[in-house]
Amino acid sequence: MRSCPVPAFDISRLLRFLAGREIHIKMDIEGAEFPVLRHLLENGTITLVDHLYVEFHERFIPRESEISSEALKRECQKHTAVELHG
Repeated sequence: MRSCPVPAFDISRLLRFLAGREIHIKMDIEGAEFPVLRHLLENGTITLVDHLYVEFHERFIPRESEISSEALKRECQKHTAVELHG
């Protein structure tokens, strides 16, 4: 598999910038949802999200499973509405 560098930004920074607005996020990022959601939970910016639509791809990440997906979903649901897709 060939790698290709791509520009990236910290979504927490964007959420802080948009604070006070209604925020809906659709997340379908082929396995990257695990570190992104954990980052939002760790720094508290998940609380700025009104509704999160997420598709988990644990099959792409060897250390993740349906169990870790469910645990992450439950943790996110403590702070925002979560709807699963896929």
